[in-house]
Amino acid sequence: MVQNGVTGILTIVSIAVGVAIPNVLAQKYLKARKERRIQQYLATRHINDGQ
Repeated sequence: MVQNGVTGILTIVSIAVGVAIPNVLAQKYLKARKERRIQQYLATRHINDGQ
């Protein structure tokens, strides 16, 4: 009886960790990508200001 509860809890924790890790990595990647894109837009804007 206790074994089923332990197995259930471990399953839920494993699924939660399995979902959380890719989300954290994806957020870091998307944030870095967004920052690069913003910097590129700003650089382009400053180049076009002189014309």
